[in-house]
Amino acid sequence: MRALIAFSLVLPPVLYVVHPKWITWSLLPISEWLRWLTLVVGVLNMLGVRSVLHTLGCNVSETVLTKPHHQLITKGPYRWVRHPLYTAGIVLFCSIGMMQGSWLLLMTTGIAASFIRFVVIPADERELVARFENSYQIYRKQTGRLFPRDSLFRRHTTEITANSQRVSR
Repeated sequence: MRALIAFSLVLPPVLYVVHPKWITWSLLPISEWLRWLTLVVGVLNMLGVRSVLHTLGCNVSETVLTKPHHQLITKGPYRWVRHPLYTAGIVLFCSIGMMQGSWLLLMTTGIAASFIRFVVIPADERELVARFENSYQIYRKQTGRLFPRDSLFRRHTTEITANSQRVSR
């Protein structure tokens, strides 16, 4: 199933590069400035992928199965998000879809993101709970799945509000 999702994500950009006329039927009228903005987002996202891979080190796994030497990583991007590599992939394909102006790629990205959220991540997390037990349960309560928890932002906002009230007195 993962291979099918990956194929559906890679096919539209490849067709666009090989023979753009094959997918003109799926193009959206997206302004040039928005395409450039999503190019910047895509490039910055690739820097994020580098950070995730650097943080993971030898803990990178091509399957949901953990290996005997795996450690629970909670630093780097994993401080805020449990699955930043999935987040980066979703953002990357959204960026490519917007740069191309392809509703087809945006739609397949949405389908893939749903598959990741509701099938892949639960399988990953079952494996991580089995491997790391209570440590992962605690980590899961403190971090967001694909995006930082709002409590991270609420805590920061509360600190700012508290500090500004002290200053105004």
